[in-house]
Amino acid sequence: MGLLAGVLSASCYTGANIGLRWVATTCDPATVSFVKAIPIALASSVMVLANAARGGRVWPSQPWLVRLVAAASFMQLAGNLAFQWSLGQIGLALTVPLCMGTLLIGSAVLGRVWLIEPIARRSLLSILLLIASIIVLSSIANQSAASVQQLEIDQVSFGLLAGGVGTACLSGLAYALGNVVIRKAFAEQMPVATALSIMSVTGVVLLGGLSLRHGTGTLAAIGMENLGAVAVAGVFNAVAFYSLARALQLLSVIQANLICASQVAMSVACGMIFFGEPAGTLQFCGIGLTIVGLVTMRRQAKTVSDG
Repeated sequence: MGLLAGVLSASCYTGANIGLRWVATTCDPATVSFVKAIPIALASSVMVLANAARGGRVWPSQPWLVRLVAAASFMQLAGNLAFQWSLGQIGLALTVPLCMGTLLIGSAVLGRVWLIEPIARRSLLSILLLIASIIVLSSIANQSAASVQQLEIDQVSFGLLAGGVGTACLSGLAYALGNVVIRKAFAEQMPVATALSIMSVTGVVLLGGLSLRHGTGTLAAIGMENLGAVAVAGVFNAVAFYSLARALQLLSVIQANLICASQVAMSVACGMIFFGEPAGTLQFCGIGLTIVGLVTMRRQAKTVSDG
């Protein structure tokens, strides 16, 4: 059952990423992120109402409410919005491994600092491998950016490269912070649905407001085909999150990390196959380092963000 949930999670996250990449170069990132956030916000809110109907705890203390809203605001802007923007700059095959690498590094470091969780020697090796993968992938980002932007390599500016790579890594760090905050909330017996509902609804409100900065026609300008792709991506994202949460309850550390690695591999393959993104020696070397680093990670850095 745990393996099935894990495979479903990795597959749905890949499906969500394909939908997001499909609209990345043509649609406003804030509007895309807003629409994507709606399904998981609805699902979480329904679960909160169900808990309330059963007489369970549904509302956190005021300090925790403030923490969750603050963490959600950062995660939505520096996480989901940055991830979507990066997809439109350097593509799926580069954004996902960069994000996942920094997510695991950030989760390990923040977990050690805030949650006082130990970092094993094997995890230190994993961190070094992930750092190496980020360096390798960053070195060939100009090829990915040229492919996505349909430019010659010498036409790709340093600002575009720095922005694409930087926002991909920033999104991973933002997800890591969100993960640590939620895990701390779980440690204090806060229901999963409550924490996720607050964070996802915050995202809907915040990203919805940003999507209206150019007027009410922004959503209509996406077009029905693109809107459908984003809505499906949002549903995939919600299914993937809850499947992953279930898998993490049933699987071992190495199995959970293999799920993360398979998600990276599938997203990279889809970027190359469906969107014609570069597939060279250094690309495979950097992606391989990312996958080995994920598999090597000993401590189970549970990924609970909705990214």
